[in-house]
Amino acid sequence: MRVLSNDRSPPRLPAVEATPRCRPGERPQWVGLPNEIDAEQLRARAARQRVGVDALAGAVIEFALVSEAIARASIEIEPVLDVLVADLGAARLAPTPALRRWERSLAAGDCPAGDELPELCLPARILQMCTTRLGPLLVEDSRDAPALVCERAASRHGRTLEAHMLEIALSLA
Repeated sequence: MRVLSNDRSPPRLPAVEATPRCRPGERPQWVGLPNEIDAEQLRARAARQRVGVDALAGAVIEFALVSEAIARASIEIEPVLDVLVADLGAARLAPTPALRRWERSLAAGDCPAGDELPELCLPARILQMCTTRLGPLLVEDSRDAPALVCERAASRHGRTLEAHMLEIALSLA
């Protein structure tokens, strides 16, 4: 058809949506993997959750920090998680296309982003909260699934995991 119409413009290729490595709107910052974290074990954890290494690390670190803050306020974490899990069962779209892609990438787990281990690409906001203890926050793999649930639910509301979890915790207190 292009030959018949004498159209010499380059052919249009379908747009390829790259899987985000960290939450849209965040300022990515690269940091070395802490010594106590094995790169291959972290990749295996991310593969089990069907997400990219950086997405998993960011969610787990933020979840750990917020969970600690909630515990310091003498608020139980389990009711907060129950609300977040219930929220994922409700039909809701994230407010922006970028957050919808992010939430889909966490939920679908079909094409995780690549990684640059032993470097992590994490939101600068999270790194500023935990510069001296990144390793201990990331070492606990039991936080992986709840962290991703919290990140997905927060994305649907257009909030950070921190803001969303704290709002729910305070409403339950």
